[in-house]
Amino acid sequence: MLLTTWLVPDSEELVDELLVLLTNYGIEFARYTKKAFIPGFNIIVERNAFWAIGGFDPRVKLAEDHQFIQRARKKGISLRFLKDVSLTVSLRRFRSEGRIEVLRKYAKSLGHLLLKGPITDPIIDYPMGGKYHLQNRSQGFWARLKQKWLNR
Repeated sequence: MLLTTWLVPDSEELVDELLVLLTNYGIEFARYTKKAFIPGFNIIVERNAFWAIGGFDPRVKLAEDHQFIQRARKKGISLRFLKDVSLTVSLRRFRSEGRIEVLRKYAKSLGHLLLKGPITDPIIDYPMGGKYHLQNRSQGFWARLKQKWLNR
């Protein structure tokens, strides 16, 4: 069995609350389609189910969590969404890179997943780790903008 929980943002900003609410409804809606997904930071899986699925595929460079869920569904492993349990999710990536930029990256990744399948080559710049985002945030908007456009 696979489980996930309701998400709540780490801030009280209306835009953050809206983004996370839309994510929750997207997870709920997708459960009833052939393309269900759970964000990787919030997958709860039984050990036997994990091994039956085959674990995460190391060849997948991005969105390996979505590919993992797809393989679970093909094996008939059920997915439950616990709405009475919540996880506070950090939106620091949205704050450091900008909400529009992150949504653009997510849209590109989702399009690739839906149209082409697993992402085995890096198609977007998606560094991991909070340290990167805290460092980026401290640079200031103009410094980040200059760095982003001059390093292309």
